[in-house]
Amino acid sequence: MLYRRATLVMMVVLLVMMAGLPLPAAMAQSKGDGGPAPAQAPGQTINGAPLTIRVLDNLAMAVNFDGRNQFFNNTDGGTFVQVDGAVYGSTPAAGGAFAPRPFIPVSNTPVTGSGTAANPFRIVTEVDAGTSGVRISQVTTYVNGEQRYRVEITARNTSSANRSVRIFHGADLFLNFPGNILDSGFGFFDPPTGAVGALSQDQRSVQVFIPISLPTAYQEALYSTFWSRIGGANGAPGPGFDNTIDPSFHDTAAGLQYNRTLAPGASETVSLFGAFGLAQDVGVGLPTPELPPDPADVWVVARPSFNVSVARRSILVFEIVITNVGRGAASSTEIIFPFDPDLLEVVDASFDVPTTWVAAVNRDTLVIRSGLLSSRSGRTRGTIRFRVRESAQSGGVITGRLQFRWTDGGRGGRGQGNLFLIPIGPAAQTSSTYALVVEPATGSSGTAFKFRGPIFVPREPVGVWYNLPDGRVVAVNTLRANDDGVLTVNFNSRDLAPGSYSMVFYGLWSEFTAVAPFVIR
Repeated sequence: MLYRRATLVMMVVLLVMMAGLPLPAAMAQSKGDGGPAPAQAPGQTINGAPLTIRVLDNLAMAVNFDGRNQFFNNTDGGTFVQVDGAVYGSTPAAGGAFAPRPFIPVSNTPVTGSGTAANPFRIVTEVDAGTSGVRISQVTTYVNGEQRYRVEITARNTSSANRSVRIFHGADLFLNFPGNILDSGFGFFDPPTGAVGALSQDQRSVQVFIPISLPTAYQEALYSTFWSRIGGANGAPGPGFDNTIDPSFHDTAAGLQYNRTLAPGASETVSLFGAFGLAQDVGVGLPTPELPPDPADVWVVARPSFNVSVARRSILVFEIVITNVGRGAASSTEIIFPFDPDLLEVVDASFDVPTTWVAAVNRDTLVIRSGLLSSRSGRTRGTIRFRVRESAQSGGVITGRLQFRWTDGGRGGRGQGNLFLIPIGPAAQTSSTYALVVEPATGSSGTAFKFRGPIFVPREPVGVWYNLPDGRVVAVNTLRANDDGVLTVNFNSRDLAPGSYSMVFYGLWSEFTAVAPFVIR
């Protein structure tokens, strides 16, 4: 026999306390597997295919789809009615504090009809909402072969006073589909049809309630929240449904609500479907997946004012260029500029826009922050000035890479800048070009020359060409530097005449030009 959730949890808590062990969160939330139902009120069963539908004398319902039960505990679903200040219906096994007053059964007819569209299977169930004078008549029909049942619920006021009536039809959904995590789904609402319910984990199958009559409200939520919106203990009314769903993957329940005011002798009828299976077979549209936001793609280059050597006491200036080449905007970028405090001291910094600034000056790093960089070449520039210390030894090397990270509409990203490598010498010198490493420097026609340039921005597109002895230019290709900013080209000199040549790499982002002469004998 299944016990109510509260009883099960309390028993587990007591046992755990006696054992002196912590209570796992998963255990505290476990609702069981929805196995055999406890003894229930008698009822009538439509043995159709693919649906089997059982309506109990108290308007609780059980539905099987392809032989799989679709409501938790088999019968934790059906029709519930609030009349004035009291809620009537069956008590769900996992309803928490929800305990409605029982209906008074009046009748529950055996199944009639042949299951065709013209003559569907039919059960008529009548109950009284206590002594309120409101009688509920539910007609449950099913056409064999369909994946949905239909209910028409009529509330009739037999009393001599006006009655305020709320009709709820819904269930603690079990989502018993192959491959799904039982009892869990993504909350789902289909605006065109008004269907409310849940999607399976693979987001293909659904359990939904589809209104035929326009409802007052709908609800999908964690099962305990769902029942509490209908009511509480001893038939106490809840606040009602609030037209919301929980789109996360959770233990789900859903339903529709209809509010009516009945004059003495008056009646109102509402109707809806309960549907199960693949969304396209049920007749509801799946939500359009949200496309992830376009990412930013930021690169940073540091261009030193001296690239051959730098002297003690001289001012070394770095031009910093921060560019976003991605399809999405970068909302912020943080750059870490490393420096050796034994070789350099910070003089000052300036930027072309006020949204880029030096956020921190540490002993051996500067922290630079940039504001919004728009997509497709959003850019900011600045200069950082250092003084080479008097104590810097000749032969030392000023070197480093800028590290950076950015945020965008997705996961953001991180990267590193180009490698700078500046020897300390007797005088400050610069050149318009950098040197490529070439191996060998001389060879006969057909020699495979290997050229390597380590100075580029990681992943930077680099134009490659070579110059002939007569000055003409021959384009090779546009290639990309690797993740460390290194570009290596293996060049076959077959069919080249003897003479002096030069290979040229040009960084399209850094604007660095690197050159290596080579000779064909």
